[in-house]
Amino acid sequence: MSGSSGNPELLVFVAVAVFPRPGVRKFGKDARSLLIMVVIHPTAMVHPDARIHPDAVVGPMCHIGAHARIGRGTRLVSHVWVEERTVTGDDNMVYPFAGLGGAAQTRAPEGAVQAPLVIGDRDRIRESATIHRGSTESSGTRIGDDCLVMTCAHIAHDCVIGNSVVVTTGTSVAGHCHVGDFANISAHVIVTQHRHIGAHAFIAAAAKVDRDVPRTRSRRETTRCASAESTSWACGAEDFPRTPCTTSPPPSGHGPPAPTSRGNNAWNR
Repeated sequence: MSGSSGNPELLVFVAVAVFPRPGVRKFGKDARSLLIMVVIHPTAMVHPDARIHPDAVVGPMCHIGAHARIGRGTRLVSHVWVEERTVTGDDNMVYPFAGLGGAAQTRAPEGAVQAPLVIGDRDRIRESATIHRGSTESSGTRIGDDCLVMTCAHIAHDCVIGNSVVVTTGTSVAGHCHVGDFANISAHVIVTQHRHIGAHAFIAAAAKVDRDVPRTRSRRETTRCASAESTSWACGAEDFPRTPCTTSPPPSGHGPPAPTSRGNNAWNR
């Protein structure tokens, strides 16, 4: 790179390391397949104790803290902040200005040990999203696999997010929340602390979630209930024993209101 004539654009390419796979002591005919490229932009700040997989890509102006781990195939596009001890799985994509593993926003003493943020595989974390680590040494924040966290979303300390969850733009999930697999939280939703959102649940945009949300029936469960001719209004809520499956009609105050003379539908009021 000394012959780059001072052009900083030519400094984007970094080292290429060649070494055999485990158990292979010498190069064979497929030596080309043994090439592994480590790409770290020269403007990135990487702590010496951070561990980055050889197949990962760290873009310009990224910051990676001490003891952080970046998994195979993960790409930090640019301006991504990865705090200390944060762990990302494989094949993740993190977009500009996202912040991962920041200190929990609590009244904990300065310098208190906090459990790390652990992110699964194949997640997409979009621009300016923030996900914080745990608030104590015994707790932590976990993101499952195949999740999508959209722009400007916030997931606070000690949250546990399942697999294939969508957290949409501008949504804020407060501390100690649990979100089940395949849940979809729409834009600008506020989820208060210690809430449990069940699997397959769908939260409408701009909602305030200040109580637990039962899981929604999956397609397979819907088929099963239909075949049994169930009229359960809470069928599939096994995660919430206080709302058991029942074949009785909805209790008073639940479901659509009774027909009226105004268009035969109270929703028309």
